[in-house]
Amino acid sequence: MNQKSIYNFFFLFFFICFFFFWDINLYVFENLNIAQIGQIRYLELSLNFAIMVLLIPLIYSLFNKKKKNLFKIFKEQRNIYSLFLFILIHTLIISFFYNKNLQIKDYITLLLIIALGVIFCKYRNFLFINFHKIIFLFIGILIFFSLYSKTSSYNVGSCLADFYLINYFERTLNLRLNNVFYNENSHLAMVITGVLVSTTFFASSKKNKNFRYLYLLPIFFLFIYILTNSSSVFFVSYFISLLIFLFFFYKKITNLFWHYSFILVIISTFFFFSDKNCTKKVSDFNVVDVIEKKLIKNEKNLTTLVYERSFIVAIDTIVSRPFGWGINGTVDANINLFNKQEYKDVYIYAKQLNLEDALGNFFKLINEFGVFSFIIFFIFIRYLLNLKKISSYNLFVITLFITQCIRGAGFFNGGFIFCIFEFFYINKLDNYNRQSFS
Repeated sequence: MNQKSIYNFFFLFFFICFFFFWDINLYVFENLNIAQIGQIRYLELSLNFAIMVLLIPLIYSLFNKKKKNLFKIFKEQRNIYSLFLFILIHTLIISFFYNKNLQIKDYITLLLIIALGVIFCKYRNFLFINFHKIIFLFIGILIFFSLYSKTSSYNVGSCLADFYLINYFERTLNLRLNNVFYNENSHLAMVITGVLVSTTFFASSKKNKNFRYLYLLPIFFLFIYILTNSSSVFFVSYFISLLIFLFFFYKKITNLFWHYSFILVIISTFFFFSDKNCTKKVSDFNVVDVIEKKLIKNEKNLTTLVYERSFIVAIDTIVSRPFGWGINGTVDANINLFNKQEYKDVYIYAKQLNLEDALGNFFKLINEFGVFSFIIFFIFIRYLLNLKKISSYNLFVITLFITQCIRGAGFFNGGFIFCIFEFFYINKLDNYNRQSFS
């Protein structure tokens, strides 16, 4: 293995960490005692920020060039450059007009957005060309750790908790397909839905027809793994993603992709409707309560109640604060709602859970950027309309964006911020436009 291959392998690993290992936290500097800071029990670092290592070769190459043009860092990506300026100006305006004191976290968030944007602009084509390697390396890691993990029990959500395959694998085959990397099954669904879609596209591609049956093996594993670590997030996001593909890309994707997807949808639908723990998260949702801005617990499950709260907060933001609460302002938006007299007696956990991520990035975008967030959704639609050739990378990004709008954990987790950068990205390299990477 030559030096370039070693570098490429590490680059692939950093992208895998960023997209898929965001739920793994490293605890460092335990019981650190610094006079200026005080006693720190530990410093928690998410593994997805390992991608920041990719800044090192970029900075090194920048300072070894005579012409240090900052604009060149973004490879003439004026759209992404404009996005940075907008976020910065929006943050300053919100801070000035609403007397919001910017915290250290806000400055760090702005720096992270810029740093990740630089990384995306620099390595986007590397990511695009090597995307199939990233997907299958991740699947290989997932298979290895899920089969050989020493975890004693499944990380089971309420959906398909009594799924018979769990007991069958454990008792008959002595296998536990454990959810080893994610704290919740919904966190797994945030990324695994896009992986399943991409893998299905690989298997159905005409370029891969000689290895088609080989590609069906990871699809089989992924689907069984999803069912044994299932959540309603997967079923809903998978179905919605395929509907959007059907509407925008019906003639641009092979018939075989639709055949495979149809089979997976039929099986998914059967299991989804066979378990009331899956369906109740959707059926419990009350549109009338949202319109009337009521947060009533009754027999409603907590997840659905928090979703209703997120809708109410987003609507309240559009009406009362149309320019949003600014970066990291989702907590403030929730607190503002609960300070109102009619919400004083709301179920206590509805006031405490998912205040920062709002359960979905759709709500987080609206809370923090108000009416400006609809620009993102407009550009997303434009991205769908402008795609001439569909690749597995495109489908993954689209599915990831849809899924994490439904159930997300912030802009930096699960690669969501890269989806936004992709929608703004200008590809000026003709040879990349002419090629179709499956």
